[in-house]
Amino acid sequence: MLKKFITLAMFTGMGHMLLAGGVFANEALENEQEQIQQEREEIQSELSDAETALVDLVQELETLTGQLLELNEVIGENEERLVRTEEEIGENEAKIEELETNIERLQSDIDHRFELLKDRASSYQKNGSGSASYIEVILGSENFGDFISRLFTITQIAKADSDFIEQLEINQRELEKSQGEHENVLIKLDTQAAELEELHSDLDQQRKETSQLRDSVKENEAEQKKLIDQLIDEDQDLAAQEADILERIREEIRRQEEARKAEEEAARKAKEEAQAKAEEEAARKAKEEAQAKAEEEATRQAEAEAQAKAEEEAAQQDESEAQAKAEKEAARKAEDDAEAKAEKQARQAEEEAQAKAEKQARQAEEEAQAKAEEEAKAKAEKEEKQSSNSNGSGNSNASNSSSSGSGSLSSRGSSSSDDSSSSEEGTWKTFSATAYTASCTGCSGVTRTGIDLKANPNAKVIAVDPSVIPLGSRVEVKGYGTFLAADTGGAIRGNKIDIFMADRSDALSFGRRSVQIRVLN
Repeated sequence: MLKKFITLAMFTGMGHMLLAGGVFANEALENEQEQIQQEREEIQSELSDAETALVDLVQELETLTGQLLELNEVIGENEERLVRTEEEIGENEAKIEELETNIERLQSDIDHRFELLKDRASSYQKNGSGSASYIEVILGSENFGDFISRLFTITQIAKADSDFIEQLEINQRELEKSQGEHENVLIKLDTQAAELEELHSDLDQQRKETSQLRDSVKENEAEQKKLIDQLIDEDQDLAAQEADILERIREEIRRQEEARKAEEEAARKAKEEAQAKAEEEAARKAKEEAQAKAEEEATRQAEAEAQAKAEEEAAQQDESEAQAKAEKEAARKAEDDAEAKAEKQARQAEEEAQAKAEKQARQAEEEAQAKAEEEAKAKAEKEEKQSSNSNGSGNSNASNSSSSGSGSLSSRGSSSSDDSSSSEEGTWKTFSATAYTASCTGCSGVTRTGIDLKANPNAKVIAVDPSVIPLGSRVEVKGYGTFLAADTGGAIRGNKIDIFMADRSDALSFGRRSVQIRVLN
């Protein structure tokens, strides 16, 4: 039987060790997950900056493309103006050539007329003065009408020569003026063409520079896109790593749950075997004792009856068969009574033995659990001391309360701890704290004071030793808030408390730690 108790204690201790190891493994995985999440946040920040830069480059590229289109339009307009100017220059050159031709022709007419006048004047000089010739012509008239006719003809000839020469001179001056104007227009057009050529060269240079700048922006855009693709790939890799860690965390939780179930099953089987063996042993001993006692009583009674019968036969030899029959019946009845009494005593002994075995099994289980908890406490205190020596901080409770496993308890208790820590309602004391749920094997979910924890998962309840903290007391746990002392436990003895948590993973992650508490009322 002692061997069974030792086995039960070993299973309990191993279960606590496995749970503690699982808590540390989960903490390492969660730290790795947090690191990956931080890396993803940095990459996503870089990705956002790269996308913003890409948007700026795209806008700049659109602006440069618009400028390039405008330059192309201006260059096209200048080319059209240059073509029109060259056409106007060609037209003016043609007009100038035509004017020069007309001037030459007119000059030739003038020269020809001038030669005629010179010939006529020379003829007048040879034949006499002009006036004498005109007078001879007039005086040679046959009558007055002929005189008038000759006079009018001479007048018209002289006037025609004078008008012709004057008109030729006017035409020559107009042609020379037109030629000068066209030459001025031609000079102006040549200047404008030169300016357009220079502007066209400047615009073409500006277009080349804008095109080069656009090509540079395109290269930057390609580099930004490449950087974005690289950052997206890195983020996807980290997301895959994070998913893998989450799967490993879930697998670790499943493994812990299976280990817990295996531990509970092994403890239950060991308990059942120990209890069955104890009950069997107690029943066997009780039955043997009852049977021996019954046999002894029957033998004693039979001997007494036999002796009484012998004495009665000696004293009353007259009584015969009737007396013997009565004695035989009495012996049978006495034997039946003794057997019934022995069976009753055996049942009572068996029940007492079973109750005793159950009590011993409970005590053994509680002692084993208390021993395992003491070992876990010693180990936690040792690790806490080592952690305190390594980082120079004496506040292990603060570091434990910030760990991933105690997040739910800290969030619901921290609101009242700071305000009440300066109160003078009680003395702070150091207790060893663990956590439990309402769904443990063999648990009813109802506290010692009648609170249904399954129906009230948010109840702030702790299990205490009533000899240390009275049931119904309001207890403040530093850093976690105020709780009601409403439950007890077999392993909760002395300066120990057990904090109720609705979530089993939170309870497992809480483990065992030292806390400061005080009783408020």
